[in-house]
Amino acid sequence: MSEPPILYTELKQKTSSQSQPKRTKTSMSKDPGREQELAYVELELQRPSQQQRKSERVNGKDAPASVWQLTAVTLVIFCLGLLLTVGVLAAQGLHCGTCPENWFLYGNNCYLFSKEERKWDESQAICRSQNSMLLKLENKGELDFLSLFALYGWTGLYRSGRNQTWKWSDGSNLSIGLLHITLDESGKDCAKYHPSNPASPEECESLQKYICKYRIP
Repeated sequence: MSEPPILYTELKQKTSSQSQPKRTKTSMSKDPGREQELAYVELELQRPSQQQRKSERVNGKDAPASVWQLTAVTLVIFCLGLLLTVGVLAAQGLHCGTCPENWFLYGNNCYLFSKEERKWDESQAICRSQNSMLLKLENKGELDFLSLFALYGWTGLYRSGRNQTWKWSDGSNLSIGLLHITLDESGKDCAKYHPSNPASPEECESLQKYICKYRIP
C-alpha cells in the first residue's frame, strides 16, 4: 500500500508592525475616555500637596506678615514689662531705707506727695512740722525722678509780687539754667510743680496739693 503524498504550505507571518494598526495622534484624539484619563493624571501631578502649600506660605508671601506680627507682639510685651517695672520701682522700691512711711527716697533726699489740698503758706507750715520744707528743685536728675510719678503740688518757689525776683522758701534765688518762668501775671506769686511745667505760677491762696522734701543727714 503506497503512502499518501505530503503537501507543503508556506506560511508568511506578518511583522508586528503590519499586524497592528499604527497609533496616530488622530486616533488618540478620537478616544474621549483616554483623554479624560490623561488629563486627570496630569492634574494630579500638578496639584501641590497640603504640606507643600503650607511650606510655600511660610517661605512665600505669608512669611513677612507672620514675622511682623511676632515682632509687634514681642515689642508690646516688652513695653508693658518696662512700664510695670517703672511703676513698681516708683511705688514700692523707692520708699525704703531711711525715709519714713509714705515718703519716697531719691539720692540723699526724701519726698512726700500729699493727697490733700492746701494753700501755699499752709502747705509750707505742714512740711515744716515734719522737719522738711516745700519742694526745692536742684538738678535735672531730680526733675527726671519726679516725672515718674505724674503728680503735682506746691513747691517752695515764690515771689513778693509782680516783677519781683523768684526765690525758694530757704531764701536762695531761682536758678535760671534749671527752671524758667515765662508767665508773669499779677497775683500769681507762688509756683507749683507739674510734669509738663515744673514751675507753674499760681495764686498763693488757691488750693493745691503739696510736695515736702528733706535731706537725709
